[in-house]
Amino acid sequence: MRDKLLGALVGLARASEGKELLPEAREAMLLGLAYSRIDTCPAATEKYDCTDLISRLHEARLLMSPDCAACKCPCGRTDDYDMEEVYHSSDSLKEAKLQLFERLGDIAVRLPDPKSAPAEYSPELISFLSESLFLIGCTFEAGQLAGPLERADKYLA
Repeated sequence: MRDKLLGALVGLARASEGKELLPEAREAMLLGLAYSRIDTCPAATEKYDCTDLISRLHEARLLMSPDCAACKCPCGRTDDYDMEEVYHSSDSLKEAKLQLFERLGDIAVRLPDPKSAPAEYSPELISFLSESLFLIGCTFEAGQLAGPLERADKYLA
């Protein structure tokens, strides 16, 4: 189920490429990222259900890219990411993508609840999280993720 959650997060990032996240999309992204780190944030499992979070991510994706739902010639660009692509990539690329997912989740876990403190999120941070998720879905070389990994480390320092 965690892979489906991660795939839905990338799908939302794809749908929001080049756009400012709507509040519903921002909240769904932050909750999904925090939930993805249930090993370090067990409280997330008490508040939310993974299936519900995936549904919220799908709803947010439709809000961000409503034309995709009615498209007569779907291209799949905003579909959920297939995590099998990660698992079947080179060891270095797989490691880089999984590390970035982990760090993005760690950042989200450290943030206040998105429902109670949305004003505390800087546009730069939200943009970084979304852009990094997008990159996970389209990166073909591990070196392309070095910059986002370093930037994530700065947010976590």
